[in-house]
Amino acid sequence: MKQYEDGITTKNIDVDAYSKEYIKELKYKDIVVDSLEEALKLAENYKESGKYDWFRGQTGIWPLISSANRLNDEERNKAEEKLKRFDNWAYKNKLFKNFDSSEAIAQHHKLETMFIDFTVDPKVAAYFASDKINYKGYEYSCIYCLNTQDFNESIEIIKKVFPKLPDYPRLIDIEVDNLWRLEAQQGKFMYQPIVNLDWFHSLHRIVFKVKENDIKLFDESYIYPQVKSPLEERLDGFILHEKTRENLKRTYSFMEELKKAGMHIEVLKTENELYIKEFVIEERLLKHKWEQKDLEVWENRIIEKFKDIYTTEKIVFRIDSFKNVDENKIMAYKQMIHLLNTDKDIRKKAINFTIKDNENNSELEKRFEKHSNLIWNGMRKLPYENDEISKVIGDLMLIINISSFEYEKSNKKFLKIGINDGTGGFNDAFVNEDFLYESMRSDLKKCIVEDTKDVRTVIYHIRSPQLLYKFESLKKLFVDSIIISQVVYGGNNFIIFSPTELELLGLP
Repeated sequence: MKQYEDGITTKNIDVDAYSKEYIKELKYKDIVVDSLEEALKLAENYKESGKYDWFRGQTGIWPLISSANRLNDEERNKAEEKLKRFDNWAYKNKLFKNFDSSEAIAQHHKLETMFIDFTVDPKVAAYFASDKINYKGYEYSCIYCLNTQDFNESIEIIKKVFPKLPDYPRLIDIEVDNLWRLEAQQGKFMYQPIVNLDWFHSLHRIVFKVKENDIKLFDESYIYPQVKSPLEERLDGFILHEKTRENLKRTYSFMEELKKAGMHIEVLKTENELYIKEFVIEERLLKHKWEQKDLEVWENRIIEKFKDIYTTEKIVFRIDSFKNVDENKIMAYKQMIHLLNTDKDIRKKAINFTIKDNENNSELEKRFEKHSNLIWNGMRKLPYENDEISKVIGDLMLIINISSFEYEKSNKKFLKIGINDGTGGFNDAFVNEDFLYESMRSDLKKCIVEDTKDVRTVIYHIRSPQLLYKFESLKKLFVDSIIISQVVYGGNNFIIFSPTELELLGLP
């Protein structure tokens, strides 16, 4: 903890004790109303009159302390290490532009930062003030109301009175390309390195009690978009990698305890090399490159605004029964290809697909909706042909009610593979061994030291897709089985839709 003149603190104090003291009584600037509706109406009046222009909803009346400053020293160190890993990941994914954009992405995906969320939309603030699921211990909710001009003037005064502080609060109005959650919530940020800011600039609060069903007044699908931008798809990979990292850490810790207890344990480390040198003739192997034009058009760097792609439009598939798989596949393909060929702008929209069957199988209906929307939003932005997208949606009808065990056994040549994007995202998929071998470069025999057609041997030793496969052939494998088997059977929330996103392809 570092404390400056008159009690300004820039590092963590006993936050719990401070917060309890802070909320013992309502501040003199607070206004207490009887309901969420009344609080929202008052906040909207404030915005319309210009009295306040930024708002923040909280399910408790705790002070404005950033999530990073609520941590103890050990937790803080872990959070800072995680942010460093995130910044490194963002740099690898060509997403790191500056400190503010990186912190904004991190803050909106629940990493501990010095940022505090605000919005210019009182309805969004009211939503977050009514979301009591994780904060049932707090009796009151509140909406913070901030006048940005007054706040900035206060900070300038603090800078003059306390010129030796290492850092100062500031307001951040930033757009981050393809961060749809930020756009949908009309989000803004306060950078807040000072713990007890309210001693020097106390924000106005509307305080109220939330009723149990108040959250149902809001359209959550807009506040938390169900569709994902390319950026948010990549973020799934980082989150997955962090979870895997924590799981491995716990596993290794457990194994160390077993070793101490006298048990013999040997850890086999997996290799992440693009190829194993002893198996290849490097000079020949490295000559194979994908065309630059393929890399550029398939990189999925499209920038879209959520307001432009968002739609409540639904495409409804109607079937008699999920049991009629062949008939359903043909129907889905025909409907999709007609839709894509007649509406030239449809691929710019995050269309909602749904299905109705005469047997009212709600479980399969939900499964189809989830998978089809994921496939659509992942493929529509990439240069797949209309018939390729239609094929994958049609194939979904074939396997929607088939387990992964049944799917794997449905083709004796199926091989389970592991795919990785090189920055933390990974998943499993199924491919036909013969098709996988046929997709490999035609001069493969000249590139390896032993003559083999055993696919498992080859992909164990050469894991780089760009060194081993013909681009068009690998793309066809994505359409035939890699995409759909990831979506339905992969087990991870992270899906790789483009061959150029792959860094590694090997045995799982």
